[in-house]
Amino acid sequence: MKHSAVVGINWGDEGKGRMVDLLAEEYDIVVRYQGGGNAGHTVINDKGRFALHLLPSGIFHDGIVNILGNGVAVDPENLFKEIQNVESAGIHVTPDNLKISERASLLMPWHRELDALEEARLADKQYGSTRQGIAPFYSDKYQKKTIMAGEVRSEEELYEHLQDLLEWKNLIITGVYGGKPYSMEDLRKWIGMYCKPLIPYLCDTGSYLREAQNEGKSILAEAQLGALRDLDYGIYPYTTSSTTLAAYAPIGSGFPALQFNDVIGVVKAYSTCVGEGPFVSEMFGEEAEKLRKAGAEYGAKTGRARRVGALDLPATRYGAEVQGATQLAVTKMDILGNMDRIPVCTGYLINGKETDTFPFPSLLASARPVITYVKGWCCDISGVRRWEDLPKEAQEYVQMIEEAAGCPVTYISVGPERESIIRRDRKQTMFDAYKTKDACVHWIRSFFEENGKGCCAVIGISGGKDSSVTAALCAEALGRENVIGVLMPDGIQSDIACAEMLVNHLGIRHYTVNIGDAVRTLKESMPFLLSRQSEINLPPRIRMSVLYAVSQSHNGRVANTCNLSEDWVGYSTRYGDSAGDFSPLSHLTVQEVKALGKALGLPAELIEKVPSDGLSGKTDEDNLGFSYAELDEYIRTGHIENLQKKEKIDSLHKRNLFKLQLMPSFDPELMIIDKGDDTHE
Repeated sequence: MKHSAVVGINWGDEGKGRMVDLLAEEYDIVVRYQGGGNAGHTVINDKGRFALHLLPSGIFHDGIVNILGNGVAVDPENLFKEIQNVESAGIHVTPDNLKISERASLLMPWHRELDALEEARLADKQYGSTRQGIAPFYSDKYQKKTIMAGEVRSEEELYEHLQDLLEWKNLIITGVYGGKPYSMEDLRKWIGMYCKPLIPYLCDTGSYLREAQNEGKSILAEAQLGALRDLDYGIYPYTTSSTTLAAYAPIGSGFPALQFNDVIGVVKAYSTCVGEGPFVSEMFGEEAEKLRKAGAEYGAKTGRARRVGALDLPATRYGAEVQGATQLAVTKMDILGNMDRIPVCTGYLINGKETDTFPFPSLLASARPVITYVKGWCCDISGVRRWEDLPKEAQEYVQMIEEAAGCPVTYISVGPERESIIRRDRKQTMFDAYKTKDACVHWIRSFFEENGKGCCAVIGISGGKDSSVTAALCAEALGRENVIGVLMPDGIQSDIACAEMLVNHLGIRHYTVNIGDAVRTLKESMPFLLSRQSEINLPPRIRMSVLYAVSQSHNGRVANTCNLSEDWVGYSTRYGDSAGDFSPLSHLTVQEVKALGKALGLPAELIEKVPSDGLSGKTDEDNLGFSYAELDEYIRTGHIENLQKKEKIDSLHKRNLFKLQLMPSFDPELMIIDKGDDTHE
């Protein structure tokens, strides 16, 4: 079953409702897990145009259950009116397709009033609140001074609780702000009009979601606002008062044990911002007004004009990181179709220094944008439905976003309608491989930094699916002078050709042809390697670490990590299931390996030799007639129970299939020959 979350990457208003409306048909349940009626999701579909504030955007799909989780600020008055509004358009809202967590707290009338009073008090220093009571509501919730939705069922206990809250609230309203106090009669009337009608919708959403998961149903979580408005990770204090991140979705939905497979981050093709606070890439004047009108950038809740700006790549990268996005959806690409050149914010100038890292909030006020202009596509793309049909400039714009954000773009919205979408297959992006490249290089460097500087990598080089790429990764991460190539003894002639090409291309200066068994322990060869430290550019130190990355072609893994010290050498084998297998190349597809090779600059002829032999799902035993574990055991102990396998191994030894001829183009002066015994030349 798949569970996903749709979240905002920037300041909100990215088009999350549009994406949830599109994706909801693929799920059984849509759940709102935070926020309240302070923001709107504009949805345009075959039923009309709607601005939703509390109702989940899956409400337009038949057979889908929509949930308001316990993390939501449930405003009964606005929710009641919103239900009436969509029902007037023929959308049926019943307890069967809408469920409200009994643990959700209710936003009371005094919350909206206190919000407005505080903004008025702040005057020119206000936060830009929508005055929907969100900040006072969450403040009360964390002070444990709210009414939970489930309390409405029991009138006696409800009004007893309300009486205590009423006394406290009136002290603040009258004493601090000089406002008019509330009476219990006011509250009774309000509860009867807006809260009582919602009782049939109340349920234990935690139990409901748990049972749904047990039944194999899929769940889509819908967030409000964006990462930069998150209370902890946003542009504090100009944030909302709830957690807008996907990480909060299990808690706010009512089912803390829920785990999501995908986080779909939504980013607009340009930047917009509602409310106050720093907005580094903001545009002004005629240019801004033209973009605002083209994109109809006016708040769904307040109707006020949104601030507009250039696409902000540092903010987008940061938003994708804190959201843990696995995919991106880029919305409103069509709006940029009339621009011959498009401004993009690629970094910030802060205190005279340029950075592409999103800074601490207090530094944003002094930040100035570094603007780069990219070529526009200058045509209408609203009718395009396939990636291949997008203009080259539009494709490059999307690729720029995914490379900067570190996340593949899989959806491209070219219009507000549900069907105005380009679905892009992950393999089309080839992004996973580029992301893997950076992750691998970082991982390799980090490992060697943690385990001792001045290290080398012992790399298996052959025609295997991973080995040539692994060698290139280590060469990039550590420097070619710190890589020792090992041509594995069970290689075939094509492996030799690939290894020769790889060594020559990467300029690896040290390599060995191991003529011993394929899975000898590193311990046997380490004394020799340690004695040659000066030749492999290692500092004269006893301890070093070696990443012994040998291809395991049948499942795309490379062997595990070994720490070497004066008295201990870890044992590394080709077994993909060996303890401590930290391979960052695990489970790559053929396309991803080829794309990774391209990203590393490997020659095309080498990339094309990425073989199919390791991609068929066959095991070593299928290919050889015995497993490497059995080979290792036989060489270590001289014993193997299966006589046929023993004969097979002996036969291969006799036929010298574990012995390879040196290639003429290899420089013999740099060759380290391991003959498989204790003698080395």
